[in-house]
Amino acid sequence: MLAGQSVGFRAHMRTFDGICCRVEQGAGIGIVPATAARRYRGTPGIHTIELADSWASRQLLVCMRDLNAMPRPEKALVRHLAGI
Repeated sequence: MLAGQSVGFRAHMRTFDGICCRVEQGAGIGIVPATAARRYRGTPGIHTIELADSWASRQLLVCMRDLNAMPRPEKALVRHLAGI
């Protein structure tokens, strides 16, 4: 395949461990969180490269129904995590 061409095949795995196992077996490459990649560090056939591009950073969100209706401990946790 030449640079700039589209990939003709894409596989979806249910777990990060599944992705790493397929890579270990030679089935291509995988993009996984650093914690999943660290578990396979030193495994023969697995090499990792950290992604530094802005698209590679993860955005985490707190999901809830109504902050004001939550019990006090949960409300305090959300406020702490969100910095509000």
